[in-house]
Amino acid sequence: IKKVKLIKGDHKERIALSQEQLQKFLEAAASDDYIYVDGTERRKERENMVYLRHCVYAIIYVTATTGMRIGETLSLKWKNINIESKCLYVVSTLVKRNTTGSPKTPTSTRKILLTSKALNILKKWKKEQGEFASAFGLVKEFKKHDFVFASASGCSVSYKNLLRRNWRKLCEYTHAPPG
Repeated sequence: IKKVKLIKGDHKERIALSQEQLQKFLEAAASDDYIYVDGTERRKERENMVYLRHCVYAIIYVTATTGMRIGETLSLKWKNINIESKCLYVVSTLVKRNTTGSPKTPTSTRKILLTSKALNILKKWKKEQGEFASAFGLVKEFKKHDFVFASASGCSVSYKNLLRRNWRKLCEYTHAPPG
């Protein structure tokens, strides 16, 4: 048997946002201005686009304040959040659409305490999500999957779509490093 030589890949250095950059990023995510950074013609947002923009804001806020990996955030289910205890439980990661798997390492399964603001954002998000599901007759779909951060159809938010439609545009709009 021939020896196989491992080729070291290019590992991008992770860049953390400063507090000021994160604040600017969250402010941009709360508006719809970043969506048009690529020159897309501004138009009236449909209700599902407003819903998804609010979802993106909540995803970014929860991920930034908890230190969770994006796959862990996107796999969160409402049953993993304890409002009374002000905590959430990381028990899975998103593998593909609507499919969760075990977290990256055994120690990745953990309990995370939530800040008051993160808790309030989650409460507000749950209410908005419920109102959206009711308005469009999607309550069964949303309950079936139970994702905290569900797409407008009640399925899990796609990591690739989040990256392509929101994250890259937010980085460009705020001049934040794309890492």
